[in-house]
Amino acid sequence: TADPDTRLLHGQSLTLTLDGPSVGIPSMQWKSPENKIIKDDKTHYVSRLRLQDSGTWFCHLFFQDQNKLELDIKIVVL
Repeated sequence: TADPDTRLLHGQSLTLTLDGPSVGIPSMQWKSPENKIIKDDKTHYVSRLRLQDSGTWFCHLFFQDQNKLELDIKIVVL
Protein backbone atom coordinates (compact mmCIF):
# COMPACT_ATOMS: atom_id res chain seq x y z
CA THR A 1 0.00 0.00 0.00
CA ALA A 2 1.04 3.62 -0.48
CA ASP A 3 0.35 6.32 2.08
CA PRO A 4 -0.98 8.95 1.64
CA ASP A 5 -1.80 7.96 -1.97
CA THR A 6 -0.28 6.83 -5.28
CA ARG A 7 -0.49 10.36 -6.75
CA LEU A 8 1.65 12.86 -4.85
CA LEU A 9 3.27 16.25 -5.25
CA HIS A 10 7.01 16.87 -5.55
CA GLY A 11 8.44 17.26 -2.02
CA GLN A 12 5.75 15.22 -0.27
CA SER A 13 6.66 12.14 1.74
CA LEU A 14 5.62 8.59 0.89
CA THR A 15 5.37 5.42 2.95
CA LEU A 16 5.22 2.08 1.13
CA THR A 17 4.04 -0.83 3.26
CA LEU A 18 3.87 -4.53 2.55
CA ASP A 19 0.68 -5.77 4.21
CA GLY A 20 0.38 -9.37 5.27
CA PRO A 21 1.99 -11.93 7.53
CA SER A 22 5.77 -11.94 7.78
CA VAL A 23 5.98 -15.64 8.63
CA GLY A 24 8.17 -17.50 6.14
CA ILE A 25 9.69 -14.41 4.50
CA PRO A 26 13.37 -14.35 5.48
CA SER A 27 14.31 -11.30 3.42
CA MET A 28 12.90 -8.62 1.20
CA GLN A 29 13.98 -5.54 -0.69
CA TRP A 30 12.43 -2.55 -2.40
CA LYS A 31 13.50 -1.30 -5.83
CA SER A 32 12.86 2.29 -6.92
CA PRO A 33 11.87 3.37 -10.45
CA GLU A 34 15.57 4.32 -10.92
CA ASN A 35 16.46 0.66 -10.19
CA LYS A 36 18.05 1.51 -6.84
CA ILE A 37 17.90 -1.48 -4.49
CA ILE A 38 16.84 -0.57 -0.96
CA LYS A 39 17.20 -3.33 1.61
CA ASP A 40 14.48 -2.66 4.11
CA ASP A 41 11.72 -4.19 6.11
CA LYS A 42 7.97 -4.25 5.45
CA THR A 43 7.87 -0.44 5.39
CA HIS A 44 9.91 1.93 3.23
CA TYR A 45 9.79 5.68 3.82
CA VAL A 46 10.74 8.37 1.28
CA SER A 47 10.97 11.77 2.99
CA ARG A 48 10.98 14.12 -0.03
CA LEU A 49 9.72 12.78 -3.33
CA ARG A 50 11.39 13.85 -6.56
CA LEU A 51 10.06 13.61 -10.09
CA GLN A 52 12.49 10.69 -10.59
CA ASP A 53 10.53 8.76 -7.92
CA SER A 54 7.60 8.56 -10.35
CA GLY A 55 7.08 5.12 -11.81
CA THR A 56 6.81 1.53 -10.67
CA TRP A 57 8.20 0.57 -7.26
CA PHE A 58 8.90 -3.13 -6.73
CA CYS A 59 8.95 -5.21 -3.58
CA HIS A 60 10.87 -8.49 -3.89
CA LEU A 61 10.22 -11.22 -1.34
CA PHE A 62 12.79 -14.01 -1.05
CA PHE A 63 11.68 -17.32 0.44
CA GLN A 64 13.81 -20.07 1.99
CA ASP A 65 13.02 -22.47 -0.87
CA GLN A 66 14.73 -20.03 -3.31
CA ASN A 67 11.41 -18.83 -4.72
CA LYS A 68 10.90 -15.11 -5.25
CA LEU A 69 7.71 -13.05 -5.37
CA GLU A 70 7.65 -9.63 -6.99
CA LEU A 71 4.96 -7.09 -6.12
CA ASP A 72 4.68 -3.66 -7.69
CA ILE A 73 2.91 -0.36 -7.17
CA LYS A 74 2.74 2.61 -9.56
CA ILE A 75 3.54 6.00 -8.00
CA VAL A 76 2.98 9.31 -9.81
CA VAL A 77 4.85 12.41 -8.62
CA LEU A 78 3.43 15.66 -10.00
